Amino acid sequence: PADQMADLMVMNRSLTDTMTALQAEVKKFQIKNRTLQRQISTGGSDDRPTR
Repeated sequence: PADQMADLMVMNRSLTDTMTALQAEVKKFQIKNRTLQRQISTGGSDDRPTR
């Protein structure tokens, strides 16, 4: 039926939106992870004051 087809299209669109949002989150984590790794490799003391 046509209404089943429409339901599938709506589901597909919301899945695509979810995937896009997830990919954006993953990208954010990757950047954060890269920053953390850089801090660890430099001793991690640049963001923590030593006094």
